[in-house]
Amino acid sequence: MISIAVDAMGGDNAPREIVHGAVLASKANPVRIFLVGDESTIKDELKQHDYSSDSLEIIHTPDSISMDELPIKAMVNKPNASILVAASLVSDGKADALVSAGSTGSVVLSAAKHISRIPSVKRSAIATVYPTLNEFKRDDHLALMVDVGANVESSAKELVQFAIMGSTYVTKVRGVGSPKSALLNMGEEETKGSEKMQTAYRMLKEVPSLNFSGNIEGKDILRGMVDVIVTEGFVGNIVIKTLEGTAMAASHLGKLAFRARFSWKLGLFF
Repeated sequence: MISIAVDAMGGDNAPREIVHGAVLASKANPVRIFLVGDESTIKDELKQHDYSSDSLEIIHTPDSISMDELPIKAMVNKPNASILVAASLVSDGKADALVSAGSTGSVVLSAAKHISRIPSVKRSAIATVYPTLNEFKRDDHLALMVDVGANVESSAKELVQFAIMGSTYVTKVRGVGSPKSALLNMGEEETKGSEKMQTAYRMLKEVPSLNFSGNIEGKDILRGMVDVIVTEGFVGNIVIKTLEGTAMAASHLGKLAFRARFSWKLGLFF
């Protein structure tokens, strides 16, 4: 059975939503979940749910790192913070995976401290999965973007490593055979972008295990042209948050338009 260490205190809506999600996951999957955080607080949240104690276990620690704390300083002052304890469960072999909705910095640094990277991989990266229009009828309507915030800048070699890791993830987790990858750039041509981006393009073309399709522009991100989009963390983070903001704005504007149209139609009867 797979064991998952969950940072119950990490995130804007912790521990309420974290505990709720853990309960749902324990019911839907044959997993054992360690809820790491303040025991009394977690127990109070668990009282709101029907769950099996065989699949959920609390690992008590009184400290946690908030979203507005400086991660490096907080980790020094709080060596037993929930995210650090959760990461240590993985390094000790008690858990197979770590889940946290806490601050990006604290999660990345905690993982770097307790979980070994793949040999030869210099930097970790954050990947996010997002829905696409799937105009090209690919195997999966979802796509993956990496990096979206673990690093501000990355070298050409690191971008290549991100592409390999992202493609491997899509293959193993999503079951997509030979996933197409692309480099997010300011144009489709190989000569577009900075010297680093051009170097990354040339290096990506030479990796036999990658199904590299070239550069992809921002306007095509949601079309579903590729399975993996590679970018630096600074750019990736802005892109993902822009998509989130656009989705919220579209939903809000849609409601306003519906109300306006309804009011207009209603006015015809008076």
